[in-house]
Amino acid sequence: MGETWYSRRVRPGAEDQCQSAQLDNVIEHDPAWLFAQCDSGDKHILALTDGEDRLIPLFVHKGRLSFSIGELTIGSLSVLRHVLVGNFTGISRNSWLEAIQALCNGLTARSAVFLLGVVDGEELDAALLSPELQNRLLVLQQGPVYQRRMCKLGTSLEEYLQGLSSKSRQDVKRSLRRFQNEYQGRFSLSVYSSASEVATFLDTVEPVSRRTYQGKLLGLAIDKKGHIGHKALQGAKLGYTLCLLLTVDDKPIAWRIGFLYQNVFYSHHIGFEPELRRFHPGVVMHLETIRYLSESHPEIDILDMLYGDNDFKRKVGNSTRQERNIYLFQKNLYGRFAWVLLRSCNFVSQKAGAALEYLGLKNTLRAVIRKIAAS
Repeated sequence: MGETWYSRRVRPGAEDQCQSAQLDNVIEHDPAWLFAQCDSGDKHILALTDGEDRLIPLFVHKGRLSFSIGELTIGSLSVLRHVLVGNFTGISRNSWLEAIQALCNGLTARSAVFLLGVVDGEELDAALLSPELQNRLLVLQQGPVYQRRMCKLGTSLEEYLQGLSSKSRQDVKRSLRRFQNEYQGRFSLSVYSSASEVATFLDTVEPVSRRTYQGKLLGLAIDKKGHIGHKALQGAKLGYTLCLLLTVDDKPIAWRIGFLYQNVFYSHHIGFEPELRRFHPGVVMHLETIRYLSESHPEIDILDMLYGDNDFKRKVGNSTRQERNIYLFQKNLYGRFAWVLLRSCNFVSQKAGAALEYLGLKNTLRAVIRKIAAS
C-alpha cells in the first residue's frame, strides 16, 4: 500500500489540468467547483492521484469538530478536515486502500477525514469495511444510515407526479390547488442564474430568511456573505447556479438554491415565509421547480435532494439510494480522544432520539422547537 497513489496540494490555476483527470460527472468531484469554494486562505484542494489518469479531489479546511447531543453542543475541538464526497466509479477496493494510505501519510496530527455520502455497496464502502483499513485507522459512522432522496423528472410535472405514491400525489396536488385558489393571479415564479441576478436574489431573500427556523435557531440565514450565498455566487460564475423565487404580490414567500450539472439539478437549499406555512409554500416551490425544469431544461432528468432524509423528502422523492457519512481518525492521542467523544455523543443522541420516536414525541418536539424559533 502507498506505492501507487500519492497526495499533492493543487494550486489555483491548475483546475483545467485536474478536470481532465476527473473520474465521473458528479459535481462534488469537479475540481473547478471545489476551487470556487476556497474563499479564504485556510481552504485548499488536495488531490490523490496514481500518476495516470485518475484523480480524487478533497476539500480541505480548518474548522471545529463539534460534540453534540441532539441540538445541544457540549464542546468542540479544532480540526483540519479533509472532505471527500462518495459515489465514485472506476476505482477498485484495493485502489481505495492505497489512495487512503497515501492520504494518511500526509495528515497532520489534528487532522480528520470526513467521507460524505458514501453509497452502500460502492468500492469505497467496501474499502472502509476492510480489516486492512480498520487496523490502520479509527473508523466512525457519523449519524445513522440514510436514504438519499431524488426525483426522476420525466418530460412534465404530471409525469413526475405519476411516479409518486397515490397518497403523496394526492397530498402535494391538494397543497398546490389550495395555494392556487388562495393566491390566484397574484403569484409568480422568477429564475436567477447570472452572478448579478443571483446577487439580487440573495438580497431579496435575506430579510425573509432571517425569520425562518434555519435563520433564527441555526444561524443559517441566506445572504451574500454566508456559506450558501458565497457558493451560489461562485457557482453562477461557472454557469452552474439556478435560483428560483416564488412571490405573492411581488413579495418573496419561497425560494430554492441549486446547481445544474450535467443531467442533475442539485438542490442545496429551500426555504419559505414562516407566516404562510399553512399554505405549504415549500411544496408549491418544489412543484414549480419541477415544472420549470421539465419545460426549460429538458436535459435535466434528476433533482437530487442531497444528504440526509426527512418527511418532506420521503413525500416528494421517487428514487432513492442508501448512504452513510464516515469519519476517519488517526490512531494518535488527538484521534483517539476525538473518536471516543464523538462516538459517545452519537450513541446518546441516537438513544434519546429512538426513545422520543417510540413515545411519538420526536416530530412533535421538533415542530415545537422550530415554531418557537421562527416566532
